[in-house]
Amino acid sequence: MKIIYLIDQEFPKNSQTFIINEIVELTKLGHNITILARDKTKDKIQESVIENKILDKTIFFPKYKKGRGKLNGIIRNVIKNPTSTWKIIRKLHRNNLNFWQIATEYMNLKKIIDKKFDLIHVPFSNPREIIKGHLISDILNIPLSITFRAQDLYANNITNKLKKAKNIIKKARIITISDYNKKYIQKNIIDKEVNVVHSAIDLDFFKPSSKSRIKNQIISICRFHEIKGIDYLLRALKILKKNRVKYRCTLIGDGPEKQNYEKLIKLLDIPNITFTGQLTSKEIKRHLEKSTIFVLPCIIAENGDRDILANSLKEAMAMELPVITSNICGIEELITNNKSGLLINPKDPEEIAKAIIKLLKNPKLRKKLGKNARKKIEKDFSIKTEVKKLESIFQEAVKEHKK
Repeated sequence: MKIIYLIDQEFPKNSQTFIINEIVELTKLGHNITILARDKTKDKIQESVIENKILDKTIFFPKYKKGRGKLNGIIRNVIKNPTSTWKIIRKLHRNNLNFWQIATEYMNLKKIIDKKFDLIHVPFSNPREIIKGHLISDILNIPLSITFRAQDLYANNITNKLKKAKNIIKKARIITISDYNKKYIQKNIIDKEVNVVHSAIDLDFFKPSSKSRIKNQIISICRFHEIKGIDYLLRALKILKKNRVKYRCTLIGDGPEKQNYEKLIKLLDIPNITFTGQLTSKEIKRHLEKSTIFVLPCIIAENGDRDILANSLKEAMAMELPVITSNICGIEELITNNKSGLLINPKDPEEIAKAIIKLLKNPKLRKKLGKNARKKIEKDFSIKTEVKKLESIFQEAVKEHKK
């Protein structure tokens, strides 16, 4: 199949690794992927993007702006292909775009309009991207599929905005990354079939190492955002210090909360914390190999935003690293408490500290949790298995559209 991936944002960001994994695996299965993105990221480019020539598959659609060139381009196309040009312009106009928005969108679409595609997939389904995906599917006469993940379902009362796009959503194949999300979609947005395809891990890359781990090394990997709960981890480290528990903690990532974390570290006077900034997958893997415990004490933010089965948890689990995380948002689909990880109540530094101490003192438990964690990822979160599910959904959508 020839598939469009519509990513109406910066690309390829470090936070989009799971999308890169999907695209790479679909390519391995023989599918031709074209990515439509808005802007090229300023993030450090991941090795997998370079190795798999992802940018060669990407067409960047710039933001709306005025320009004589766009006007001249539309005039040339009206003269050359009046029927098809006006047909596209009318469809753009129906989406309440102003003149320069129509001109920009038309010239963007000209980059793909003459190519043959089988399906368009929207991997981040906020209302803007759903509407744009539907527009392109309508113009190209191809089916639309959409994936709901986390922020595109829960943050900033987005559910009401999604309900306004209900007529579009009901025409699309709906995919989500957890049963927790599936129940929410069917109850709050639209009562129709929802396919669960987990955001998954490359198990050939993230696999256990024989390298020795650094004693009492705690690690957390995330976007530094309120929902990750890192401030509660820092408060737990204060408790470790108070109880004279030796530790080292590495925080990998970046984001809007970094300065707040630094201020809190200074305020609490807690030692042995290292910020690495954003790292590539190979660099992250090296840190996971050396660490003793992975901690991600997620919370639900005041605006409703939340994490759903975080990929960094899966990466740590695939490396047989014992994990500690919060017992919220369907986490039981990934972790069974005391079997494949430790689950704690959100916003509870005391409980986080107790879980860390428990693991630091018990190497047999760490080993048991790590082994079981790897088995769980192999069973339910392998990129090869999950992308085959995705492929099947795409194939069914294409087949039905041709009827």
